[in-house]
Amino acid sequence: MVIIVTGDIGIGKTTICHRLIEIVQNQGYCCGGILTRKAPDKGIIIEGIQSGETETLASTNNVYHGPRTAKYSFNAKGIAFGVREIEKGISSSLLVVDEIGHLELRGEGFAKVIELIRAKRDHSTCQNKKEKQLYSRR
Repeated sequence: MVIIVTGDIGIGKTTICHRLIEIVQNQGYCCGGILTRKAPDKGIIIEGIQSGETETLASTNNVYHGPRTAKYSFNAKGIAFGVREIEKGISSSLLVVDEIGHLELRGEGFAKVIELIRAKRDHSTCQNKKEKQLYSRR
């Protein structure tokens, strides 16, 4: 199943993702992928759901030499971190990618993992508590 949450900036898409992760984890399922939040400088911080590690994804101050949009300059290191976190979370029961936007529509940013997600989700190997119980009863 794929769920896409869309909406204007600040409407609560990331809040919905946080709440969904909490509900799913409380039910014993594993979660992976990335979440984003605004940085103090109005840039974007990316966080790995499984690792809890963070990296700067973008800045409004044009300090990075990666891809650019009208508002942000993107940190190549932040994009690579996000790709790794998404790849690690592909076999999770819930995979969250909380930042698909202008870069991905241009084939940049996290665009290359979208096809990977589609292909690998069909062959998921995540064995969480609930799935182990289900398969052990067969």
